[in-house]
Amino acid sequence: MENSNRRLAILGGTFDPVHFGHLLIAEQARNHFLLDKILFMPAAIPPHKMEKSITESDKRLAMLEVAISNNQYFEISDWELKRSRASYTSETITDYLPQLHAEKVFLIIGADSLSDIFTWHQPELLLGQAEWIVSNRPGYNLDSLLNEARFSNYQDHLYPLKAPFVEISSSIIRKQVKAGLSIRYLTPEPVIDLIHNWELYK
Repeated sequence: MENSNRRLAILGGTFDPVHFGHLLIAEQARNHFLLDKILFMPAAIPPHKMEKSITESDKRLAMLEVAISNNQYFEISDWELKRSRASYTSETITDYLPQLHAEKVFLIIGADSLSDIFTWHQPELLLGQAEWIVSNRPGYNLDSLLNEARFSNYQDHLYPLKAPFVEISSSIIRKQVKAGLSIRYLTPEPVIDLIHNWELYK
């Protein structure tokens, strides 16, 4: 895949389902880092969720498509989905990023995920070879986290994003659907329509 854009960022995740928290972080990252495009990359089978039930990839992809359809700066990459196996971010960095031919490529991560990154596959490669936009998250002090000794060798690869956020998670949405509660204002209306039409998360 070739891309003529100068500055890109990738936001990966299960997106089961996508919600306003994902969209807000992506747009705020675009603002703060003058990005030309945000690529949403749904994971096929996240290694840390292999024991959990995950909605079929085609449905997660469809929900993502309707959620970003009105933003010209948002696109989807199905690169990890096409692999149809456990998705390792290290492989995305080594195998996918060079295909983009962009001047600068960032990966967007929340402070909560960065805190756990040393439990990921090849964390030294992740932190040493990729550029990370780290967004603030509830319950985390972003400055304190980035100043921890374990990140001292990677400071040039970590870029804090202190932006407005909403405390929404996909798990909250799934729980509320299961309980028969409204999920309005948690995710875009077209996503809600698909969830109801497909009777997801019951």
